[in-house]
Amino acid sequence: MAEQIRAMDPRVKIIADHFGGTFPGEENTPEFATFLDLIREGRITVKVSGFERLYQGHGTGREGMKAIEPIVKAIVAAGPDRIIYGSDWPHTQLGVARKGKTDEQRLNDIEGFRDVPDDVHIEVLREWITDDEVWKKLFVTNSEKIFL
Repeated sequence: MAEQIRAMDPRVKIIADHFGGTFPGEENTPEFATFLDLIREGRITVKVSGFERLYQGHGTGREGMKAIEPIVKAIVAAGPDRIIYGSDWPHTQLGVARKGKTDEQRLNDIEGFRDVPDDVHIEVLREWITDDEVWKKLFVTNSEKIFL
């Protein structure tokens, strides 16, 4: 999609949710390198969110966060002006509860929520993002540019 994104009017604001869906182990792929280029070029903004969606299977909390550390750091380094934080609340299921259900069940069944350690995610992020200005950009300044 990189060429389509580059061909779009630069006034169009594109936000890549959940780190662009980059999973542990994909940070050394050509696709991730292209993703970083799009960030550097100012073509996309990355929503720093959905941590546990990406590290699922790599542990929980701090342990799980280790699996995505290189992804997070690469994205922040590529575009400190192109990152925004999102908690991903209310933490709906990851689709597991939907497998094997009919279309009617998918529409009518009430799905439970997951218990996600948002506080731990923020604490670990702060350990990785030590620059106060970048931290403010993540939580305040960059969002203002997009949404105001």
